[in-house]
Amino acid sequence: MKKQFNRLLSLVLTLAMIVSVVPAAFAGDTAATATVYMTFASADQSKAEWPTLDKSGEKALIRIPVTVEGEDPTLYDALAAAHLAYHENGADAYKVNADTGWVTGLWGYTTEGYTEGFGFFRNGAMTNVVTLEQVADGDEIDVLYYGDYSTDTYAYFDKRTAQVSAGEALTLTLKERGVFDNASAETPVSGAKLAVGDEMSCLLPYDESQAYVTDESGSVTLRFSEPGVYTVSTSPDAKGRATSPCVITVTEGLSDDDRAAAVAADKAALTLPETAAENLTLPTAGASGITTISWQTSDE
Repeated sequence: MKKQFNRLLSLVLTLAMIVSVVPAAFAGDTAATATVYMTFASADQSKAEWPTLDKSGEKALIRIPVTVEGEDPTLYDALAAAHLAYHENGADAYKVNADTGWVTGLWGYTTEGYTEGFGFFRNGAMTNVVTLEQVADGDEIDVLYYGDYSTDTYAYFDKRTAQVSAGEALTLTLKERGVFDNASAETPVSGAKLAVGDEMSCLLPYDESQAYVTDESGSVTLRFSEPGVYTVSTSPDAKGRATSPCVITVTEGLSDDDRAAAVAADKAALTLPETAAENLTLPTAGASGITTISWQTSDE
């Protein structure tokens, strides 16, 4: 009986060892990965080697997915993976000082002057040196070229992506700060001319009759008549400002009946006081978010 018990105990221990070893073996076969979304922006569109905003969209790199393998990946790893995946010269187009972690070459362009360089922002925050900055799945990485760190700026919209229906109003606000400043230094960008393009025209205006310019608060309201994917940025002629674009997905619009119902509902929901002792701030959009309200005065 004792011998039988010992054999049973030995069998149980053997099974326990197999169960504990198998997961570790499988874990070794599955490498950890993280996918980040990388956007290249430039304060000077004249740099031929750097990704530019062009009519075909072939040179623009906007929210490109970059997969990084390994535990605790860094921004250095993500930039290396981006070059291997998207640049014709792969890792040869990417240079980093091994002692300082300072990036001296990106996308085939090597910095030469004292004032120029590259800036990196992860989810809107300025990063550490690339060899120390860790990245995580889903991060948004902005990679900037600046010609003069003392005057060039990093610009961005309050929305990195958006989805609206055809004909629906979308309001964006453009802000900027110095390439070495944190978010507390941001200011609205007024009077900025925006470039809008679809999948075919990238960032060149797809409709030149639409002159989108930000107001004094940095805001602008856009509408798209056709479904598709559109990109909004500052005009490529805006030297000195490296802008991270907003990518907008436009879906099918409302039917005429649905649109009429939305207008009626928003009109019914609109209320104003009978009298006012001070100036009123009048709404410019209906409660549904898909209608706009305009006002005019009359003595009649």
